[in-house]
Amino acid sequence: MGIKTLLSALSTVLLLVNALPAHAASLKAKPPTTTEIAQVREHQRAIVLFQASASIDGKRVSAAREYDGNKLLRFYIASLDALDAPKQVFPASLSAAAADEGWRYLVLSPGLYYLLVLPPGVEQNPPATAYDAGSARYGRLTQYEFTPGRGGFYSPELTSFVFRNPPPDFRPLQGFWFQVPADAEVVYLGSLSVACKGGRGLFGSLLDSCGEVDASDDQRAASELAASSLPGLSVQTLALVPLGARRPGVVVPGPGRLPITARAVSQVAAAFTGAELTPWATLHGTGQAFALYNLLAIGGELLQQASGERQADKRAADLQPCMERLSAAFAGLDLAAELSSALASAPEGASHRLTASLPIVRLRESGPQQLGLELALDVRVETVEGGRLDYHGLLLYSPGLPARNPHTARSPLYERRVPERPAPRPTDEWCGPDGAALLAGQLSAGLKHLAAQVVKDLQ
Repeated sequence: MGIKTLLSALSTVLLLVNALPAHAASLKAKPPTTTEIAQVREHQRAIVLFQASASIDGKRVSAAREYDGNKLLRFYIASLDALDAPKQVFPASLSAAAADEGWRYLVLSPGLYYLLVLPPGVEQNPPATAYDAGSARYGRLTQYEFTPGRGGFYSPELTSFVFRNPPPDFRPLQGFWFQVPADAEVVYLGSLSVACKGGRGLFGSLLDSCGEVDASDDQRAASELAASSLPGLSVQTLALVPLGARRPGVVVPGPGRLPITARAVSQVAAAFTGAELTPWATLHGTGQAFALYNLLAIGGELLQQASGERQADKRAADLQPCMERLSAAFAGLDLAAELSSALASAPEGASHRLTASLPIVRLRESGPQQLGLELALDVRVETVEGGRLDYHGLLLYSPGLPARNPHTARSPLYERRVPERPAPRPTDEWCGPDGAALLAGQLSAGLKHLAAQVVKDLQ
């Protein structure tokens, strides 16, 4: 291990350590800046307003005064237009009074977004909220058991516990999608709440379990808050929608004969597994010996992860000529025609239009010298008049996914895998003379499965 490389790894550790207190930050009152308000008035950005609260044994947690991060909600957001990495955000409040009521806001550019809200109980052991690498979903544990880790391991990367095989009481959290229209000034997403039960651990109070994240609508309160804190800005309500669902209360016609617009076709890429989520070899204890051991162990872990990523990048680079040949054959795909055929059995509708794209077309490592097709279909159904988005689905047809950090671009957190799985094939077949025909056949099969899920979503 070179001294420069070690120092680089250790500097990363220090950054992680310095970032840890942010997870326990309470809700701050911080109005938008003059510059942000000007951008909102020019429709470059919008103020996204929502209310969120947690309660423990019937008593609401005051996010403005609570500094125990285990009792606070966590928020992650990602652009579904850019398919970027879900990042933890710390929304501020418009005023101290609004903070007491759990009101929060973000300033975002127009577009389509993913929001994940994690209930309390992430930072305790045993956890009440954790991540399942198999389903690529965070989830809540509905039955308290005084079992360290509940069969999982703690990941410093995610600052949460990770399961490879979750316990039976694990319930996945799907997250939400929401739209920020191009002409919006203030967008109200609704009000969220989660109720938790308290428990007791070996060293103090823990959370027993938390319920579902419930969504409600208080447009009057949102309008009153905007009028007092954001005078002159108009408010429109576009409530959060559960991932993969259509907007509630809206009749969306079947997609069969909707006008279909297909966006640019992606290039075929190769995806090899790099560093996976594993336990870190750190020890619990106090004193300089423990601190030095843990610092070196974490530095070694970071170096091992970096090495795994470099090896995966090199294997993908070695297959780049093959991927370019397959991309050339794939470029002729008429996605609109393929989808029209796959959706032909659905009824006709004229009030909406459908836009589709294939943002992910990859051959993913799936066993020794085996690659399986990974195909993502992005489908959006919007009103012809006004362009209001009433359905969004980012559906994935793929082999089994590795246990990787989900806070990366093209995250599995906001993808929904259809039940069917493509059969992996040897690398030599994909890169041989019949590779283009193999890709075409698997693409056609994959699109049929993905289209069938769209029809189910809209029924």
